[in-house]
Amino acid sequence: MSLIEREVKISRGARWRNTILHTLGLIMLLMGISLIAPFVTAIYFGENYEIFLTPLFILVLAGLVMLVMFKEEEDSLQATSGIMIIGGAFLMILLVGATPFVLYGMPPIDSLFESMSGITTTGHTMVRDFETFPQSLFLWRAMTQWIGGVSVILIFLYMLPIMGIGGKGFFISEMSGSGTKNFSVRLKDSTKSFLLIYVLLTVVQAILLNLFGVNVMDSICMTLSTVSTGGFMNSASSIADYSNIVKMIDIAFMLLGGTNFYVHFKGLYRGRVKPYFKNTEFRWTIYWYAGVSILITMLLTQASRNIELDHLAETMMDSLFTVVSMGTCTGFAVVDFTDPAIWPVPLCSILLLITAFVGGMSGSTAGGVKMYRFVIIGKYIKNSIYKTLHPMAVYDVKLDGISVEESSVINAFITLALFALTVVIASVIFMLMGILPVDSIGLAITSVCNTGASVGAYGPFDTLYSLDPIVKTVMILIMFLGRLEIATALLFFMPGFWKEVIRNRGRRTRRVREFNMRDRMRMR
Repeated sequence: MSLIEREVKISRGARWRNTILHTLGLIMLLMGISLIAPFVTAIYFGENYEIFLTPLFILVLAGLVMLVMFKEEEDSLQATSGIMIIGGAFLMILLVGATPFVLYGMPPIDSLFESMSGITTTGHTMVRDFETFPQSLFLWRAMTQWIGGVSVILIFLYMLPIMGIGGKGFFISEMSGSGTKNFSVRLKDSTKSFLLIYVLLTVVQAILLNLFGVNVMDSICMTLSTVSTGGFMNSASSIADYSNIVKMIDIAFMLLGGTNFYVHFKGLYRGRVKPYFKNTEFRWTIYWYAGVSILITMLLTQASRNIELDHLAETMMDSLFTVVSMGTCTGFAVVDFTDPAIWPVPLCSILLLITAFVGGMSGSTAGGVKMYRFVIIGKYIKNSIYKTLHPMAVYDVKLDGISVEESSVINAFITLALFALTVVIASVIFMLMGILPVDSIGLAITSVCNTGASVGAYGPFDTLYSLDPIVKTVMILIMFLGRLEIATALLFFMPGFWKEVIRNRGRRTRRVREFNMRDRMRMR
């Protein structure tokens, strides 16, 4: 069957074959099903369950109708269609996530902010009173982060086989630091393994937290926010009131959530440890977190002049937890590092913002620029310096012994520049709205890097409901930009992208019309 004949076949059955609508219908159904957990929780605690029941019924019904009416197309989608699915999915999850908050009584802008903060695994919150906030909504906001984390796997990686070249381009961009050049397993099949690992990490951490004294509700919410590197918690004090063993568990699973899932596939899924230590990005991430933790510990110890063993151990624990939390862009906090009485060295806050900006590993639930890009840029700069000594020599940028393609090197510089530019623009807007420069920079970095724990007046234990609606709107936008690596998200704001969508649709319609005319002429 020729390409045009397939186009005609698809067109004639367009009502039944539409991958975009089929995928959105599936997301509707899954989001509706996910509302069952907070719905049951609301009934158990005697809370208002109607804020979940209404959207649950509508989503399940609409999702089933769309799944019945539409099927996936036989051919691979073009990149524009795949990106449309990603954008549509995020918009749908955003609106669904915000609905229970709106029905509860939160202002619409705060509800959208809370939902976007959840699905982008940022962790900034609009909750005003943690004592009176419903337990069912605590569970739902934690679930939005878990859904946001798994969406990186289910949307991006699952989308690759049907996005063709566009999908491969994103794969190179997001996974270059993982050693995926030799990844021969079909992506669609391997995605099931990634999802299994994600669920396994969730179950194991929840069990461990419960065994070490965390109550069921808190252990569930903490787990959903940790594995997804989100940061929402049921208390204004975050993790500060928990034992050291609970903090150590959180450190371990924040690291696991911020680690490339392809490395997990080669390590955890196949029962081997070597892939972790052989991976350049993983090693550099551990070195970076350890180095910043030690530096902050030394600065705080020197400032306090207290070298007692107990105090030193506590400072080291707080420093390590905070650095891992900021580095993986989780946003949990065990200490108010913005309080000069606790952390009196301003350089510590600067180091934490830099750590958040660098972010976690590629192919993980973490945000930020990603460590592999800095490794690539560092190697490229080193090669450029060597080339001044040996102009005729050829130096390749290599990761794990494999040459990195020039497109990945260019992407690393472009992404770094886009993140930096976004921070500058957002900071200027915040300052124009009357926010102090330090606070503005902190909000900008932690929003675009999806971190959730800022510095200055909006520290790790502070809620952001008092911010101006314009500031909230800008933060919603840059959280979305950061989650989609900025470049992908910016496509939705470029006229050229929509012209390409319309052009592709027009080409397909013309091909189908021409074939139908020839078909009718042959019949005559």
